[in-house]
Amino acid sequence: DDNVTNETSLTFRVSNVVSGATVQIRNGGTVIAEGTASGTTIDLTTDNLTQLGDDVYNLTAIQTLDGEVSELSAALQVTLDTTIEDFDSTSPSAGVVGHFLNYDAQHPDEGSGGFTYTISGLPNGASFDAQSGVFQWTPTGTQTGANSFQIVASDLAGNTVTQDVTIDVQDVEQWMQIR
Repeated sequence: DDNVTNETSLTFRVSNVVSGATVQIRNGGTVIAEGTASGTTIDLTTDNLTQLGDDVYNLTAIQTLDGEVSELSAALQVTLDTTIEDFDSTSPSAGVVGHFLNYDAQHPDEGSGGFTYTISGLPNGASFDAQSGVFQWTPTGTQTGANSFQIVASDLAGNTVTQDVTIDVQDVEQWMQIR
């Protein structure tokens, strides 16, 4: 597992503890979860990382029984990432029947591990590359008016941001004849 999350309530299973021991999960000197073991494993849940904010944490476990404090466990590195930036690009708002339209959605995380684009409501005949964010379309005469869809950017932690796109397609030849 990549240990990157946007979840603010995390549960950790600590094993090889002694029944009756007080078990703590720590980030440095800060206790972020604590409980009393009733067997050789204990599940501890914390919301304290939220208070510490987005960052990379090296979490350790320690147990205390009858005043005896164990060594710290090996560190588990966890990255808390609860934010995602907005798109860097502005989507097109107009198109013309029979004219090729190319839009490259741009996001600062594009190209980083675990980053993806998805699209919903793709107009008929359009294509979308989920790796690059490139949308291509040549609207037809049956697609005049507002054509709406959404492009969603997702990062490794599961954070998402949505770009709502509405392209108003006009039939220029028909528009010119009416005038």
